[in-house]
Amino acid sequence: MTPTLQRLAPAHAAEYRQLMLQAYTLHPEAFTSTAAERAALPQGWWEARLAEGDVPDELVIGAFVDGQLAGVAGLAFEAREKTRHKATLYGMYVPASARQRGLGRRLVEAVLAQARARPGVRQVQLTVSEGNAAAQALYQRCGFVPFGTEPMAVAVAGGFVAKVHMAATLHRSETGVATTRLRPLPPEHFASYCEAAIANYAEQNLRAGRVTAEQALPQAQADFALLLPQGLATPEHFFLEILASENGPLAGWLWWAIEDRHGHRSAFVYDLMILPPARRRGHARAALQALEAVVQAQGLDRIGLHVFGFNHGAQALYAALGYRVTGLNMAKQLSA
Repeated sequence: MTPTLQRLAPAHAAEYRQLMLQAYTLHPEAFTSTAAERAALPQGWWEARLAEGDVPDELVIGAFVDGQLAGVAGLAFEAREKTRHKATLYGMYVPASARQRGLGRRLVEAVLAQARARPGVRQVQLTVSEGNAAAQALYQRCGFVPFGTEPMAVAVAGGFVAKVHMAATLHRSETGVATTRLRPLPPEHFASYCEAAIANYAEQNLRAGRVTAEQALPQAQADFALLLPQGLATPEHFFLEILASENGPLAGWLWWAIEDRHGHRSAFVYDLMILPPARRRGHARAALQALEAVVQAQGLDRIGLHVFGFNHGAQALYAALGYRVTGLNMAKQLSA
């Protein structure tokens, strides 16, 4: 079964506590707290750590495999005025039975996505035990850079363990994500969008292992033809261009539709594609946030979308924006 990631809530407190006590017991060198210290804390402490809310002081992302919590990573935000631009990744743990599945990287990416979604946060820091080469390599692959080593950071079993301090800078577009704009797709640009979309579908299907290299393009053409409505737009289908700024260069496309399922009308994103030169600059996040206002203006209260299981970066972004897994898709309930 494909692992799923989600932000933990107070209802997960017992499961989270059990997993973390295991971590403190088996890996005392990796954590500042001891198993005994944490075990003595009341249930309410664990529930408070997982408190819900749009602007929490801290949050924890959990990875679930077959419905069981199989990994966690926390993120704490600074409250003081001079340090609000920083956050700290803490309590990262994947038990041995769940390793070698890429859960560690997915958890780190999900935490970084949560940090990017928080206005004003520019850097995420962490510490890792000196000598834990596997963990340090994972963090470096996710963009963390070591900036110092703290000797005698933790006392363990009559000795001391040093901690390597690492930081990841959260890159944003030079003009800021708020300048991203959506506009209706001009008819003369429709052919270019279709060509790019089919190529993207082929790449995604190939990466997902659904087709061979020879089958990728024909299958993508067939899939796209089945989805595509007659004409450039119908009353229920909307094709948009994502611009890097008010009148800036093209950053990508967004295709969404109004669907009626079981008597409830809601929005569904068929295609969100950012062009390679414009990626990792916040345009996808800004486009989805702009879409929320458009959808709510039409009296709709839900947005659904589909994401490939291997696309961990996209899943992390959607989770950071409030989307939750529903079957094979993800969806977000919009406030009234």
